[in-house]
Amino acid sequence: MASGTASDGFTYPKALIYDVDVSGDTPTLSNEFVINPGTGVAAQMPSVDMDQSDRLGVTWMESSANEFLSMWVATLDENTGRLVSTVAAGGVGFFSISFRIGDYSTTVLDPDGETFWSANEYIGDAPNTNIWRTNITSFTAGTQQAIVLNSGQ
Repeated sequence: MASGTASDGFTYPKALIYDVDVSGDTPTLSNEFVINPGTGVAAQMPSVDMDQSDRLGVTWMESSANEFLSMWVATLDENTGRLVSTVAAGGVGFFSISFRIGDYSTTVLDPDGETFWSANEYIGDAPNTNIWRTNITSFTAGTQQAIVLNSGQ
């Protein structure tokens, strides 16, 4: 989920991720993560999945005064507990209205058990006529670069 946090004065949303274990009789919160790219940076519309080795793959939309609304992907580094992230689709235009944001935000695990597939939105180069683009990217945990397979609206 995306929500304001005290670290940024509850002004810019940060992506909050909760790992809930549902294998027992009662769901239990196993872990929680905050995607916080920094002060004045909004991280929203996250989507996450877990691979067969309990490694996370995540996507979110990010924007700030210095970054047009972009799609990011990341995996969680098991050694440091920090996200290893990369821009999957950089925004290329400004938009003055914000409606229906995040309609196409998802991360799923491929049947191979190792590859994550993420789809998310970013801002295209025609913000006054057709602002939204959707990007699809695949990546695996342990790599620091996503492989962009398809891009379009």
